[in-house]
Amino acid sequence: MKQSVLLITVLSVCLSLIVNTNADEKKMSASERFNKAYKTLVNADQYRDKKEWSKALALYNDALDDYKTLSDQYPDWQSGMVKFRIKYCTDQISALMKRLGKAETEKNDEVPLTNTTADSSQTVEKLCEDARLLLREQRPAEAKEFLLEALRKDPDNEKTRLLIASAQCMLGEYDDALFIAKTLSEEFPSNTEAMLIMSSCYVGMDMFEEAEKELLKVLEINPQSTIANFNLKQLQSLKK
Repeated sequence: MKQSVLLITVLSVCLSLIVNTNADEKKMSASERFNKAYKTLVNADQYRDKKEWSKALALYNDALDDYKTLSDQYPDWQSGMVKFRIKYCTDQISALMKRLGKAETEKNDEVPLTNTTADSSQTVEKLCEDARLLLREQRPAEAKEFLLEALRKDPDNEKTRLLIASAQCMLGEYDDALFIAKTLSEEFPSNTEAMLIMSSCYVGMDMFEEAEKELLKVLEINPQSTIANFNLKQLQSLKK
């Protein structure tokens, strides 16, 4: 059960970084955004039906982000349908996270990267992207190699620090991961990913009350956080 909390947190960090890379996307019309979200949703359903859970989870998160953006930018545009799709995506994400948590010891269904050795000529962005994919494949030791190279290039990069804290958490290096996540949380008080990593570190250290505090902080910032709500339920079951 502990490993389930750690795995879901790492996935949440990786997926949130995917969403952040699209933050500068130009504003679409309501119909364009709706069609984009629908195509993503169809692909997510197809991967789910093929039991490729990680790919489906990533796509459901992308679709959910588009539907929420549509709702924020065009609140009166087919609001009933948009709300229905938001709930559908949220339910699918929750179900897939439970499935991934139960399958924590199984191999990830994604194709492994061909290149698993960090190249000093790569950019920080490319190193982080390769590391993110390795983390999603539950290969934290290899991901850490890429991230250490990225840190040498840019020690203050927020994304790199989040990912290396995730890798260390997966490896059971809780003190090191906690130090990085705490520092990030102090520098960026609204960084919920750092709080989620701190929570998972505390779970790994059997400090359940501290873990719960961090999850509640996340929910203060974002009460609808699927990850925080899911992990809080997992944590409550651990405490019983």
